[in-house]
Order: sequence, then structure tokens, then C-alpha cells
Amino acid sequence: MLLALLAAAAQGAEVYRSNNPDGTVTYSDRPTNANSELVTSVQGERHNAPAGPRAAGPRPSAAQQAAAARNAALVHDLDPDAKDLEGYLFPETYSLSHKADATTLVAAMVDRFHKMLTPELRDAAAARQLTVRQLVTLASIVEKETAKADERPLVASVYTNRLRIGMPLQCDPTVIFALLRVGRYNGNLRRDDLQFDSPYNTYRYPGMPPGPIAAPGAASLRAAANPASTEYLYFVSRNDGSHVFSPTLSEHNRNVQTFQVEYFRQKRLQERRAAAAKP
Repeated sequence: MLLALLAAAAQGAEVYRSNNPDGTVTYSDRPTNANSELVTSVQGERHNAPAGPRAAGPRPSAAQQAAAARNAALVHDLDPDAKDLEGYLFPETYSLSHKADATTLVAAMVDRFHKMLTPELRDAAAARQLTVRQLVTLASIVEKETAKADERPLVASVYTNRLRIGMPLQCDPTVIFALLRVGRYNGNLRRDDLQFDSPYNTYRYPGMPPGPIAAPGAASLRAAANPASTEYLYFVSRNDGSHVFSPTLSEHNRNVQTFQVEYFRQKRLQERRAAAAKP
């Protein structure tokens, strides 16, 4: 995987590598000094884009990153079925020696994940009859659906409720992940994409996808292990980073009409008026 995924900047952040005066290297989602270098961006592109003066010292190559991220043995104590480290590379800033390679970075991220997956979280998941893999998978979905901390338990409740009643998850980020795996995602999710044949496509296949689709943070892990107690089955974006939740399809359809159909209709109307007003 990309270092962006290794560093779990899957929420839209970019990953920067910065040499520090003390000889360490910091991997973060923002530049930390004048020598910060953009290592890569999040949408699956295998490229490097410099952001300022080039940082000194070796940098893990894409091949090294991919090889390190395939070392599933690092999490077999938690997830015997893991074939790679997707979902288990904890998103945080890591300061390492400038000589550190991809294997060292990955080991640090997995070690941090082990520490964040507390016995309390594992017990809460087990009480809901979730394996660690299922917990991390649900948490990764929550991570991709909302960046708002107060919404994460609500999003988790929607998918928990759907799983409980056998309702398809119909989660867009799972389709995007499926498309990214085969290099078919261009930044826009089309209606036809919802029929893409992949076990990760939760529009076509019931239940949870086969594994995590992103690296969940602590808040998403907590939300997946302890979802809010609601009757919600649906949610839709308010177009401001937040969502409106509903328990019934009829209420959801009204919300879609308000926050999607009417919102974008008014937006297009305003754009046409602004264009017409120009000299």
C-alpha cells in the first residue's frame, strides 16, 4: 500500500516526511518544518510529489512500502486471517531515526495499534460477537464515512442495526476501496460502479466486507465497539461535513430531497445567476 495508507491519512490528509534537528524523521499529515517533503497522497496514486526542499536521507520506496505492508504475521495474534496489514497501521505521527526503513515504520504503526486495541475494546467487541477483524472492518467504515467525532457512534449504530436485521450495508466507501484495488477509481463514484463485482462491494454482497478498507483511529474503534443505541438505518450528508440520520426510508427520502436534490438545485441556480450577472 501507499505510505499514505501506511500512515492512515485515509481521511483526505497527505503524508509528509520531515528531517528534524535531532536526527529523527517525522511522518505526519502536515509539514512540520521547512524541509518537509510530501511523500505521497491518499487516493492510490503511486507517485511522489515534492513539497518544498527535498529532505535528506533515504526514503522508503513504493516497493518497500508495499512489501512491508504485506507482513501480515505482525497481526496474526489478533487476526489469524489477515493477508496484509490493511486496517492495522495506526494513524498517528511517528518520529523515527533518519535511517529507519519501511519495515521499521510499519512495525511501529502495528505496535501502536496493538496498544490502542485495549482489552476493554476487545471485550466490548466480543460482547457483540465481533472478531477483531470484524471490529476493525466496521471501524474502518466508520472512519471513512465521517470525520466528526460526535457522529462516529451514530454511523456505527446505522451499520450495526443493518447487520442485525440483515439489511445490506450499501456503503459507498467500500465500493471506492474495491475500485481502488484494481485501479479503477478516478475520484468520482458513478451509479454503474455500485454494480462492480467485488466482495468489498456492500451493495452487491450482504454483511461486512472481507476486511478493513482503511486505517481506523481510536475514536472509530471505540465507536465500532460501543455504537450509540439508536434505531437509525440511514444517513445523508448535509454538505457541510455533517450528516442527518433517520430510522425510516420515508424520512430518509425526505432528507435526501432536502439536503441533496434541493441543495444542488439551488446551488446550480445561484451559479447560473452569478454567471449571468457578470459583464
